[in-house]
This record gives sequence, structure tokens and C-alpha cells, in this order.
Amino acid sequence: DYFLGSIDEVAVFPKSLTASEVLSLYYGADIAPVISSQPALPARPVYAGYTISMSVTAAGTPPISYQWRRGGKAITGQTAATLVVPGATAADAGGYDVVVSNPYGSATSTNIIVAVLPADGVAPVAQYAAGQPGFDKVRIWFSKPPQYDFVWVAGSGSGRLKVR
Repeated sequence: DYFLGSIDEVAVFPKSLTASEVLSLYYGADIAPVISSQPALPARPVYAGYTISMSVTAAGTPPISYQWRRGGKAITGQTAATLVVPGATAADAGGYDVVVSNPYGSATSTNIIVAVLPADGVAPVAQYAAGQPGFDKVRIWFSKPPQYDFVWVAGSGSGRLKVR
């Protein structure tokens, strides 16, 4: 293995540097942001009503800021490393990217095209459930990932499952 980069400053220290000392030297170099992990398409299809979520990872001299965009226009309030769009609608479909910036420059991620499919009118079907008498939990497997919270409501004799 060998180093293929370039070194613009060589320094010799009388002791081993701690991790925080190395970071201090690194951040003192005034480095523009670099995107180390590009955003990716959501892991499953996005149906109307689902949440769109994507993340980016960047490095560079702090402070690093983020601005997510759809169609090249800034999305109000989406200024974190993770984009979250709850309750997606057809209007949320389109190309998404993020601009990562700091005082020394900026970098723009690749464009990710997100399609929002019409709401699926067919509810998920329970494939099977597992549990044992006396336990307070049961695990249910569905035909597709549900977008609901399930709460066990006790006190009604045998109990019931409530969908929120």
C-alpha cells in the first residue's frame, strides 16, 4: 500500500497526537465539504401517505450545513443530513438533491428521482402471528410493510388490537 495523494505541509511532533489533536489540525486546514455517502432511493416503493426519507454523509471543516432541494428549489425546513417528508403526495414526486456547504465551499449530491405511487387500496394481509398465552406481546407478519402503529388494548376480556 502507498499514498497517492499530495502533501502540502509536513510536520514532526515530539509525541503521538491524540484523536482530538489530529482533528484540530484537520479542521484547521479550511476544507470544503465532500460528500462521502450519496443519498439513495428509498428502500421500498413510496405510496401516497408514506414517508420519504433519505440521508447524506459529508465531511469537511465545521460548521457544515445542509439544504435539500426538489427540482432544484430549496425545500423549506429541510436543513439536516436526513430528509424526511411525511405523508407523501403526488406533488412530492420529483428529483431530490442536497447542497452541503461550509464557509470554504459547497458540494451538491447526485439527483435522486422519487416516484410517489397512488395509495394502495388493498390493506396489508396478516400472513401469520406468533405469541404465547401469558405474554404481553405478539409479532405479526404482513404481506407488505404496513404504515400504521399497532397498540394492544387490554381490559376488554381477551384484549383487542387497535390501529392508530
